[in-house]
Amino acid sequence: MNHFDWDNLRVFLGVARVRSALEASHSLGMDQSTISRRLHRLEADIGSKLFDRNSQGHRLTSAGHRLLEHVEKLESTLAAVEDAARAAGYATL
Repeated sequence: MNHFDWDNLRVFLGVARVRSALEASHSLGMDQSTISRRLHRLEADIGSKLFDRNSQGHRLTSAGHRLLEHVEKLESTLAAVEDAARAAGYATL
């Protein structure tokens, strides 16, 4: 079973939201080549192409759309865990 790197999923989410590796690189504080490497690694891990890339940017494939739904749920769950930990007086996870 493959284990996905949350950082690669976070990069995927960032690119999916702005539809551009260059714009995502600014918001994520990474250079564009790092964004591209992480996306290629995630696609290799999943075994499916997640974006169609062209001069206008990145467009999600059907596999990308399916993954996006799950990653957005994961992001919400992680935010809820962090909120609960703060409310309970624990250090941020």
